[in-house]
Amino acid sequence: MKNAAQLDLFSVEIELSPEKQLLINDEKKIEKEVIPSTFNELELGLKDIVEILPPSNEIDINDYIYIEEFVGKKGIIIEIVENSRPLAYWVDFGKSKGIFHATDLKFIR
Repeated sequence: MKNAAQLDLFSVEIELSPEKQLLINDEKKIEKEVIPSTFNELELGLKDIVEILPPSNEIDINDYIYIEEFVGKKGIIIEIVENSRPLAYWVDFGKSKGIFHATDLKFIR
């Protein structure tokens, strides 16, 4: 086919229709949009002041309820859990502490 894209999986050649190629391109675009949140991990460090962002509707209900308890609170990053992927951050709010990912946090200073 003249307009069909080709995909090589395990040395098997597959021809994709233009519609399926557009779907693949859209998925790649979404992956590229996720990269900035990973970049934010590199910007966060110990003693940074952060604010907890509202949870996404796309996360597990238990995570949603947990994060919802902290929304709008400001705290200080006291520990970075580096063996977690994505990275996790312990945040101290004074009377309580919580653990969050970079996507849950807004850098204040």
